[in-house]
Amino acid sequence: MIPESLLIEVQKFKTAKEVWDMLCAKHGKKALTVVVDICCCIYELKCENKSQVCMHLETLARMQEQLVGMGAGLPDTDLVTIILISLPKSYRPLINAISLPATHAKVSLIPEKVIESLLDEFKRLGIKE
Repeated sequence: MIPESLLIEVQKFKTAKEVWDMLCAKHGKKALTVVVDICCCIYELKCENKSQVCMHLETLARMQEQLVGMGAGLPDTDLVTIILISLPKSYRPLINAISLPATHAKVSLIPEKVIESLLDEFKRLGIKE
């Protein structure tokens, strides 16, 4: 339901563009705040328990999707870095196995492929969530 105060404010404008510009000006700052909050959460997120890696990766992917939906998705290199540094220390050998070939081939890692490799290893180890 649209608040009555907003309906009254919208009636002042003659064109849809004027209404849109007003809405963007009014709510644009809130959107930036949400983007900042999500980015802070992504950078702070850590997976301490190796049995929760799947859930952790799903959370990171969902947060990135939210940012993309707001036009503020993280670059692939940043997201890959966040994914890899947020994993438990027991994943260091796997992180090396994933990152070293890309480094030698001088190619960038793709977040979806990194997540896929991590989930494959998670399943291979038979870790229960």
